[in-house]
Amino acid sequence: MNWYEKLKELRKYKGLTLKEVATGLSIPLQTYANYEHGTREPSIAMIYSICKFFDISSDYLIGLSDSY
Repeated sequence: MNWYEKLKELRKYKGLTLKEVATGLSIPLQTYANYEHGTREPSIAMIYSICKFFDISSDYLIGLSDSY
């Protein structure tokens, strides 16, 4: 599973909308949507923010681990 597929899976698992996640990360909705579609890659700082928001390990997000 790609990192962007994991983002979508996490969002759905938490029962959140794209807009709720974008608001929680303080980024435009389209930017977050592009992350989930894999058409844009987040910066290191944004990966950190995403991991804090979802309370997951960056290793999980980038594919080095199978557990959150």
